[in-house]
Amino acid sequence: MKAKTSIQKKILIFVPIAIISLGLLAFLSYQSAKQALEEEITDKMSYLSNDIRHFIDGELLSHQRIGETMAENVHQLGQTLFREQYYQLAENYIQLNDDTYGLGVWFEPNLYDETIEYFGPYVYKNDGAFVYTDEYETSAYDYPSQDWYTRAKESQAIAWSDPYYDEALDMTIITTSVPFQINNQFGGVVTSDIDISNLQTVVNDITIGESGRAFLLNEEGHFVVHPTSPQATHAIGEDEIYKDVAGVLGEESETGFSISAAGESSRVYLTAIPRTNWTLGFIMPETEMYRSLNTLLVRIIAIAVGITVIFIVIALWLARTLTRPIKQLSKEVEKVAGGDFSVALNVQSKDEIGELTANFNTMVQSVSQLIYGVKQSVHDVHDASTQLSAVAEETSASSEEISRAMSQVSAGTTDAAHFAETTNEATLQLSDKIQNLLKQAEQLKLFAQSVEVIQTEGVEQMGTLGSQAKTSLDVVNEVSRSMTDLANKIDQIASVVTVIDDISNQTNLLALNASIEAARAGEHGKGFAVVADEVRKLAEETSKATTKITSTIDEVSHGSFEALKAMTESKQMTETQAEVIRETAARFKTLATENQKVMASVETITKDVLDINVYKDNVVDAISQIASILEETAAATEEVDASSAEQLQALRMVTESAETLQKNGERLDKDISQFKTN
Repeated sequence: MKAKTSIQKKILIFVPIAIISLGLLAFLSYQSAKQALEEEITDKMSYLSNDIRHFIDGELLSHQRIGETMAENVHQLGQTLFREQYYQLAENYIQLNDDTYGLGVWFEPNLYDETIEYFGPYVYKNDGAFVYTDEYETSAYDYPSQDWYTRAKESQAIAWSDPYYDEALDMTIITTSVPFQINNQFGGVVTSDIDISNLQTVVNDITIGESGRAFLLNEEGHFVVHPTSPQATHAIGEDEIYKDVAGVLGEESETGFSISAAGESSRVYLTAIPRTNWTLGFIMPETEMYRSLNTLLVRIIAIAVGITVIFIVIALWLARTLTRPIKQLSKEVEKVAGGDFSVALNVQSKDEIGELTANFNTMVQSVSQLIYGVKQSVHDVHDASTQLSAVAEETSASSEEISRAMSQVSAGTTDAAHFAETTNEATLQLSDKIQNLLKQAEQLKLFAQSVEVIQTEGVEQMGTLGSQAKTSLDVVNEVSRSMTDLANKIDQIASVVTVIDDISNQTNLLALNASIEAARAGEHGKGFAVVADEVRKLAEETSKATTKITSTIDEVSHGSFEALKAMTESKQMTETQAEVIRETAARFKTLATENQKVMASVETITKDVLDINVYKDNVVDAISQIASILEETAAATEEVDASSAEQLQALRMVTESAETLQKNGERLDKDISQFKTN
């Protein structure tokens, strides 16, 4: 049985659905706000990085052009200027840029003057004055081996040194090296040193939010500007706080990278400065970056919770308002289910529930009137069924007596008809057997006649076969005599061949002797020797021929012996066959005599069967007439009996229906009495 679920619970089901919907809406709103905030921060970082990058690039470009201009002058003037002139020229250029600290011209060894190995006039600022020095023109310093010199020489392009902190000057300096040409070959390097204190100040003064900072790295990942320590020049991978930044250097991302710095999650934005291959970076804690977003999230959650509470209160009020009249209606329906149709509800609303209450009152009133009418009808049916039951019982008793009498008559007629039918069937079966006997007698007669014909033909064929056997025996005897004569002739031929073979052997021997004598005769016996040799060859051929003839005669003699043996066996078989034929002919004659006796008996049986068949037809006709009359009588009796039985059955059904109707009326009256009506 299914569990009961109230309407109030069904209405309250929408509460978790609303909560889930509000939660989903809050989540989507938070994600949308987060995405918008990240895009805004990304745009701000992009604008800020572009501004700082352009500022740094501009500062470095101004400083670089001083070195480039000085290098162009050295390329044009070369060794034509004296040391003092170079000092003055350098001083003039240094004054063009406040951040340029020093400027020097460094010739290849012995290029400025063959007698001067190191020539490198250098000018720098010191407390507002300009200082000229040649202290770097020593073999101990050996400026051609310095990194700032070799990098420009090897690359034949402008080179920027790594930043280094000068403790004596208390400043961080970067050297720009510009190579120059003398007579279309490398002549040396012009260096311009820049004090990046101003640049460091600008980068250090950048604040992003409350705690966001900027930093600057060179190409090798060393600090040019540290976020918190201005003098730091170590690699960022060695920094305890910002070491995770080293893992994302060289990568590009518009939305920045999330790293761990000082134990908290931070967002890093990187941008490259192409002129020096430096990297400008901004780092900001994500807690600060998403602080406004977290405040928004708290507000969204508070609003969602408030809306949920309001929705729950409204749902509970609505559920109670809807279910209160329904519960009242349910109680009255339970009374009606218990049989009380005197109930009535007051219609308190004009909505669907009020309409349902009014329809319920109408239904109860209609059913109450129906039950009252049913009670009256039940009493009337009870009286009528009692009278009908009494009449039906009397009529049923009379019909039972008539039915019993007709059943007895019908049973007797049926038995007689059944006996006549059985007799008729037996007679018909006898008729079938007589017909079969007659057919078999005819077939036996035909068979005897066929046997007689076959016997006659057999006697004739046996006579013919006897004559052929005698002729065959004569032929076998003749062939046997011929084979005997052939064997004798073969023996005679063998004797003749033996004589010929002996003659050939003697001839061969004589030819051999003649050859020997001819050889002794010498020249006179050559002709005789030829004749003797031919005779010897002829004798050998004759010997070979007699050998073949002897072999052939042996084979023919063996074949003749086998043929004679076979002819002897054939003669014996032919004599045996002739004896069997004589005995078979005698038996055919005996069979013909017995077959004539069988044919006489068959004709007698056939005549008797024909007489029986005539008598059988008369008996079958008489029995068929009797059976037909009995069947008609039995059919009429059965129809009367069936009609009586049907009438009796109908009366019984009427009686049973009347009794059932009476019982149902009593039960209906009892059931109706349970209902309470007005």
